[in-house]
Amino acid sequence: MFQIFGTSRGEGDFLTVSRELGYGSPTKAERRYGVPVLSGRDVVIEVPNVEDTGHALVVPLLHEREGAGLHTVIIASSVESVKWFGRRIKELASAGSRKLTAVELGVDENIRKELQLLAHPFEVVIGTSERIIDHIRRDNLALGRVRRVYIELGLDFEETAFDKDVLFICSKLPSKVQTVVIDPEVAEPHPLAALLRRPVVLRTSPDPQVRYDLYEAESEESKPRLLADLMWSAGLPRSLVLCRTPAAARALGAYLDHEGISSAYLGAGTGAEERQTLSRDLASGALRAVVAELAEGGEAPDACEALFFYGVPATKAADAWAKGACERGRFAILSSPEETGPIHRFQEVHHVDRSSNPSPDEVLKGRITSILKRIKENEDPDELNRFRKIIGRHVPLFLRGYFAAFILKELFGGQPAAGRAPQGEMKTLFVSVGKNRKAFPKDLSKLFSAALKIDAAAIGNIKVLDNYSFVDLPESLADKAIGLLDGTDYRGRKITVNRARKRDEQSGST
Repeated sequence: MFQIFGTSRGEGDFLTVSRELGYGSPTKAERRYGVPVLSGRDVVIEVPNVEDTGHALVVPLLHEREGAGLHTVIIASSVESVKWFGRRIKELASAGSRKLTAVELGVDENIRKELQLLAHPFEVVIGTSERIIDHIRRDNLALGRVRRVYIELGLDFEETAFDKDVLFICSKLPSKVQTVVIDPEVAEPHPLAALLRRPVVLRTSPDPQVRYDLYEAESEESKPRLLADLMWSAGLPRSLVLCRTPAAARALGAYLDHEGISSAYLGAGTGAEERQTLSRDLASGALRAVVAELAEGGEAPDACEALFFYGVPATKAADAWAKGACERGRFAILSSPEETGPIHRFQEVHHVDRSSNPSPDEVLKGRITSILKRIKENEDPDELNRFRKIIGRHVPLFLRGYFAAFILKELFGGQPAAGRAPQGEMKTLFVSVGKNRKAFPKDLSKLFSAALKIDAAAIGNIKVLDNYSFVDLPESLADKAIGLLDGTDYRGRKITVNRARKRDEQSGST
């Protein structure tokens, strides 16, 4: 998957969190640094001056739960850095809605003043390595609940001294902490590599060469399904999707909306005010995708986290978008078998990594994550409690897990075509087999897709009743399906397949 992708709140919502706390928009560099820091990943930031990190380091601290106790230790390379961290935390905390108590160690030579500060509740400790170690040895610091440590190396970093201090301090922290290293010049291998778990390394000057992840759909018709699966499995990142024509962009936007992925169209006629509204909606999470024509513009909305080329782009067009959003690191291309030639030509110029399409389990996990996020952030607890009480009265305790699993299966897993937008006008076919013959939606999906030699994504909704079923198919395939399947054997009996009559026709015939 994309490096920009992630399933945590931090990777998806750095801009939103920063604005909710009452600040203006972070700079592009601060957003680039802040995304993995807020996500909980171990990070190495190559930056000559720690002051250039700004929001990126302080916003994650302010995002912690108030009153959580000591959750962050900042090991600074100098007294000046200790003072800078202290000032920056106070500035942002006073400007926003979240208060944060930080204790500075090593600024005053009188250790008794520090003892008085440590006697009151606080959430962040900032100090030189020597002074932090001094308080650890005096049992003045309880580090058992620390979740994050910042290590600022400074220009005069000496591996033999400061490094040993850092290793000692980190040995007193819990085993699972996020480690963020601010380094003026990142070396390979990194001197503190033993403390880092698969870190994200962010350099001052990112590699100008954009890397493209290539995902191949089984057919051109199944590309919308692949796009939706990628977005769900990646936790619905705020995405820009680039299509070849305005008509294709509008059709794809309608598909995503039908899938439950809110989208908006960005066209050549979109005015400046509409663009600003669109960017705000994307940043707030009201929109999850902006669908645009590939030739339109060349600059992604600020809040955009992932870019999809819906089809292999021309080199010139791809370069234009890459120039406007190179800090996003990687892009994705969705191709089909018909685009073998264009993708080979594109690979001659650009770095392209072939990636595996997400599995059904990954997609379902993403959908569950999205539901949990909605519950935490958007839903009314009182309204949900009403449903909980109803479930508690009518669903036995030992069946509640199965009850939740059944609802998920019905929504996402039990009907392979559920939630798919119609590809053109759909017609409903009657099939003379139902639950009494052990037929389920996935069985009928396989039956029709195998007979018609189409992808299951082209099939619409499937409704299975006791004695018969209804299957939605594109109008262009309806007669062909009847000709191929009507009168054929299905599990030892001949079945009838024909056009379903409307309700008024059925009642009129009785």
